[in-house]
Amino acid sequence: MTLTELIAVSIVGIALVIIFFNFYNPEYKTVKVKVGNYTVTADIADSIPKKTKGLMGRKSLPEDKGMLFTFRDNDKPSFWMMNMSIPIDMIWISSDGKVTYIAKDAQPCLVNCKLYSPDKESKYVLEVASNFTDRHNVKMGTKVEINL
Repeated sequence: MTLTELIAVSIVGIALVIIFFNFYNPEYKTVKVKVGNYTVTADIADSIPKKTKGLMGRKSLPEDKGMLFTFRDNDKPSFWMMNMSIPIDMIWISSDGKVTYIAKDAQPCLVNCKLYSPDKESKYVLEVASNFTDRHNVKMGTKVEINL
């Protein structure tokens, strides 16, 4: 396969994935997540398809809503903003309920997307409205209660 053919096949593959996840609408369970003194109702992304879809396709994210990504083990999960419509804050949370990393005002992208990677392990990632962490004084070490 030539380089041109490989690039064309890759582009078609990426386009098909984007199209699939724009039309894929899984059913989400929700959970209350208390971040500091503020409570968010979050959709739970607990499967590979739900994690892949994430907030893709959402046109807005109210202050009291979010998405909670859960992981079986502590890890350093990385996220990107490919095919997103809105900027968000991402909050990595340890298994003992403390903020370990924050990506503020992450911007949507289509190509050459920035990868947001924590430097410490976490069990959860909470995606919330852009600048949520500033408005609610969320910092490294802030206590988070997740009622799963």
